[in-house]
Amino acid sequence: MTDTASDAFSIELNHVLRVYAQPGVAEACLLLQDRAGVDVVVLLHAMYLFAAKGIALDEQALASAEARVGSWRREVIAPLRALRAALKPGFAGLPPTSVEQTRQKIMAAERDAEFAAVAALCGNAETHRHGSIPATDSAGPLLARVLRLYAANAPPASQHDVAVEAAVRRLQSLLDKES
Repeated sequence: MTDTASDAFSIELNHVLRVYAQPGVAEACLLLQDRAGVDVVVLLHAMYLFAAKGIALDEQALASAEARVGSWRREVIAPLRALRAALKPGFAGLPPTSVEQTRQKIMAAERDAEFAAVAALCGNAETHRHGSIPATDSAGPLLARVLRLYAANAPPASQHDVAVEAAVRRLQSLLDKES
């Protein structure tokens, strides 16, 4: 990674981590992941570009971001997440502290894999200026495009899920304040 790419990655990652740490954001993102099939890394990348760069990714740019990291999510991040979740209640016959230490290491690997996805998207961020829409006063249309991108991955009920709608409103409110 060049110094310029490394700087861009650090800036985007710091922004993503700051946003994710705000009250209610992690819960909203994870709810959209679990109930609407949304890739949180792609969502946070789109939110970063909207808030920090004034770019609202269009359908093509969002699909490009998904294509860039989708197989990484399916083949690396999702299995780590599933393994971490499987160890949460413990593992019969093994000391709970050993299982939890292993689970924590898996969580760190999952986080590192997500950071790698951020780096992949960040490295392609400038190409989004072409074919994207200037950010408007509201993040609603951008978040709607993200949900449409992942609609095929979502259970049918999620399209009218009150919790999904509330999560989107939470993120929209945050983005509208930041932009």
